[in-house]
Amino acid sequence: MDANFVTLERWTWAPFGGVEEFAETGPGRAISYLDAGSEICFVAPVQGGADATIYRPDHTRETISSEMTQPTIVNAGDFTVYGDNNASNCKNAGQTRSISIVAGIWRGDPTVDVTLPGGLTGEVLAKGSPAAFPAEPAVVTIERLVMEPGASVALSDGTIVLVYVEDGAVTVTGADNGDIALDALDGTQLIADGMALETSVQAAVIVVTIASAP
Repeated sequence: MDANFVTLERWTWAPFGGVEEFAETGPGRAISYLDAGSEICFVAPVQGGADATIYRPDHTRETISSEMTQPTIVNAGDFTVYGDNNASNCKNAGQTRSISIVAGIWRGDPTVDVTLPGGLTGEVLAKGSPAAFPAEPAVVTIERLVMEPGASVALSDGTIVLVYVEDGAVTVTGADNGDIALDALDGTQLIADGMALETSVQAAVIVVTIASAP
């Protein structure tokens, strides 16, 4: 896969925030999960932008393409998968703030910050530049784990993993340089090989896994 770095981000949309012709992803691919709030309205990709696909909890899907004639709404619980270099006209269509969890595989300089439009703020939760990426096609998953004290969750070997601790604390076991302790609001990138997440307290963790398609 032609890529340079991966990120896990949280985007907060102010009421009616966002602007037209906002470059949603740029050079790379991304998955966005609308975690909380009201609705994001997409009009269509800008000219030359790749399509995006919305996957809804009822197992239906909808393609956002330049041929669209009517706006469509992304609701809380929906996933949106963006094609390479996607750029969409979009904004928060609701009267309360909305929060998106975004996992991206990007090309470019990882030290360059992306300027977001007014009404939209971004926070990088975890970021890394793996030496090797899976061959295309790749499978990207976003999970929120609620771990009880004493729980252990194995990470799939040979995958790129981004971990962000929302609450509590976890320990990454099996790393070459010893265990890695992560407290609340800590994030890291891992190349999983015999690793697991363990906790002695209740913890909430966002885990992004990037793997080669079977």
